[in-house]
Amino acid sequence: MRAVSYALVASILIAAPPIPAAAADAVVASDQLRLANEWNDAAERYMKQGAYEEARQLYLRSLPVLEKAIGPEHPVTAATMGNLCIASSHSVYLDAKPVCVRALSVREKVFGPNHPEVARGLSDLGLLYAKEGNLPRAESLLQRALRIDSSLPESSDLPGLFNNLGFLYFKEKKYNLAENVFESAIASTEKASGPDNPDLITMLGNLATVNLSHHRYRAAEEHFRRALGIAERSFGPDQVTSVRALIGLARAEAALGKRSEAETFRQRARNVVARDRQAYQEWGSAVESAYLDHQ
Repeated sequence: MRAVSYALVASILIAAPPIPAAAADAVVASDQLRLANEWNDAAERYMKQGAYEEARQLYLRSLPVLEKAIGPEHPVTAATMGNLCIASSHSVYLDAKPVCVRALSVREKVFGPNHPEVARGLSDLGLLYAKEGNLPRAESLLQRALRIDSSLPESSDLPGLFNNLGFLYFKEKKYNLAENVFESAIASTEKASGPDNPDLITMLGNLATVNLSHHRYRAAEEHFRRALGIAERSFGPDQVTSVRALIGLARAEAALGKRSEAETFRQRARNVVARDRQAYQEWGSAVESAYLDHQ
C-alpha cells in the first residue's frame, strides 16, 4: 500500500500560471484533487485497520478523479490503482485479478519494467494467483519480482515479497521453505521498522499457520500471541485486525489440550465478526470450525 501525497498532485496544477480563461477550471481541478487526496488518506487509514471494503469504495471514488485530472498513466494514479488492487484482493466475492493486472500494466508503462513499483505489482498479482491455486503462474510472477528487488541497492518491499513467497511455498506444501521465508520477512521488517510494526501481524500469522501445519503447536501459540499483542497495541482490543490471531490461538490452544483457553479465544473472535459484516464474510466459517479437528 502506497500513500498518495496531495503535494505531488497539486504541484502539477501550479507548475505554470493558468491563463485567465482557465482560472475557474484550475480551481475546480484543484478542489477535485484535494478531495481525491482526502479519500485516499481515509482509505489508507481503513486499510491499516483491516477495513478493506471501506477502503476499496474510497479508492473507487478517487481513481476516476485522478485519471481525469492528471491522467491514467501518472505515478499517483498508478499508486492509487495498486492500492485498489490490494483492497479488492481481500473481498471473498470479487475477482481482483483484472484490477491487479491493470495496475501492473500501468506501473510498467509509468516506471519501466525493472522498477520497484513494478515488483510490487508483480508481488500483489502473484499472491492472488497463489490464493486461487494457480501456483506455476504465481511462482513466475513472484520470482520476477524477486529478481527486480534483489537487483536494487536497497528495497523496502522485500519483506512483503518474502511474505508472499512464503504463502506460495505454504500452498505448495514446502513448509520448511515457507517457514524460512516468513522468518526472513519478519526479521527484515523488525530491522527496518521495529518489533511492533503492524505489518508483522500478517507475517507472524502466516508463520504460525505453517507451524500449525507442522504440528508445532507451541511455536504457533507463541507467534499468534505476538501477532495478537501487536494488533491490540496498534488498533485496540478485539478489532478486525485481531481476528486471525484469535482464531489461530483457538486452534493452537485446543491442540495443546487447553480447551478453556481455546473457547475463550474463539468466543472473542466470534464477537468481532458478529459486528462486522466483512469480517464475518471472510472469517465466519473459520471461527466456527476453529478447533473442531482437536475435539
